[in-house]
Parts: sequence; structure tokens; C-alpha cells
Amino acid sequence: MIIEKGYDPPPHDLGWMGHYLLLVGYDESRTLYITHDSYESANYEYDYTYIEEFWQHFNYTYIIIYTADREAELNALLGEDADENANLINAFELARAEAIADPNDAFAWFNMGTNFLAMGMPNEAAIAYDQARSLTLPWRMFWYQFGPFEAYYQVGRYNDMITLAQQNLNDGGGQFVEETFYYGGLARQGLGEYDRALANFDQALAFNPNFAPARSAREALVALMPAQTANTGG
Repeated sequence: MIIEKGYDPPPHDLGWMGHYLLLVGYDESRTLYITHDSYESANYEYDYTYIEEFWQHFNYTYIIIYTADREAELNALLGEDADENANLINAFELARAEAIADPNDAFAWFNMGTNFLAMGMPNEAAIAYDQARSLTLPWRMFWYQFGPFEAYYQVGRYNDMITLAQQNLNDGGGQFVEETFYYGGLARQGLGEYDRALANFDQALAFNPNFAPARSAREALVALMPAQTANTGG
């Protein structure tokens, strides 16, 4: 099983970042997971409590790799979580319970936003993300998780999207993420700033020419721009 998690262990002291981790076994007697950690080594051990703490940072996301002949066995192990909708509801309820237990848990509020968004509830997602942002999140958070951008876009909060994009650029220290420019472009387009939107999409593609969402958005905007120019008398 591969999990997506936060990562900030000593002695590296590089600051919080996102990380995928392959779990290959466990030892109940020592409460340890055995992992193949691309940052550390093969057969690297982590305590259960460490995994639980940092796994929460990415909404307990997991990817299970299995052969087709074992699908029934896997579904039996997953129980109701084998159903995507039930899994999503369970993830939301877990995040809600964590936020009730600790209202200052920024990750719990963030995860509620992510689950609200996945359930097609962008207004509620935006409110939950607002609460998470009012607390303490790692400065690299929006390099990896773009739910707030998407929620704000769906409810028309374009200036908040630009604030997040500028935060990413200011905090990045020269490390750029193509999604920053992409969502910045969508926000500029939403505000009617078509030339600036086009420049943002171009920046996303300059950084990653294979980033399909930016290419699709750029093509749609180019097709739209002549009509917008004619409507404004430009």
C-alpha cells in the first residue's frame, strides 16, 4: 500500500513537505510499520503514531496495488470503504470528529474542505478551507493540495485564488509549481483579465509542457478572446 503523507523528520530539518511512502509490512509487538522509503532506505521502520500523525496531513490518502485475481479478497478487507462514496463519507466523518476533538487542528478542517469538495459542496468546502487557513498550516501546503483553489474558483472567489497563488510564489524561494500559474490564470480569467490569464497559462506550460489542464484552459481562452475583444470594443 502506498500512502501520501506529510514529511518533516529530524535530522534533515528541511521543513514540511509532501511524500509518498510504500508500506510493506508491520510489527504489532513493536507497533512499527516496515516501509520502503525513497527518502531514507528500504525496510525503514516508522512507529504507528508517527504514520497516523503525518498521514492525516493528506486526508489519509492511500493507493492499494493488487492483482485482479485478489480483488474480492481486497474488497472484503476494505469492507464498506471499498465503495467510493462510502469511503468519502467515512473520510469526512473522521475529519469532522478530529475537528470537534480539537477545533485548532488545521489539518482536520483542511480535510473536511477536501471531502466537501469531492462531494460536490464547494461552498461548504470554502468555509472549511477558510478555517484551516486561519490556523497554522505548513507553508508548502499549497504546493501539493489544490482543493482551496478549486473551491474558491467554483464559488467565484477569484481574489482569494490570487492571494494563494502569490503566497506560493513568495514562499517558494524559486521553486515553482505549475498549478500555481494555472489557478492564477483561471482567477485572472474569472476577473476578465484575459491577457494576464493567458500569460499565467503560458508560464504553467513553460514550467511543465505536459500539464494538460493549463493547455486546455489556454486553448479555450484563446478561442474566447476574440469574442471578448469584440464585445468590449477593443
